[in-house]
Amino acid sequence: MTLLFVCECCDAVAGQLHLPGFIPTGGGLTGSARQDIITVNTVCDDCRETIFAGYDKTFYSQPVIN
Repeated sequence: MTLLFVCECCDAVAGQLHLPGFIPTGGGLTGSARQDIITVNTVCDDCRETIFAGYDKTFYSQPVIN
């Protein structure tokens, strides 16, 4: 079984984890589907830096008071 971590912002593959011998139980996986790839949504490092970089990389130079 292989887990693919896919960025929900840019759809890039952020990582991959191979789990040899792992057979999931339940969840409707039957037959050959047990050997499929499971995708997990995440945020890649580039998008995380763009979104949460801090005040020096955003439009405002100082915190905005609500």
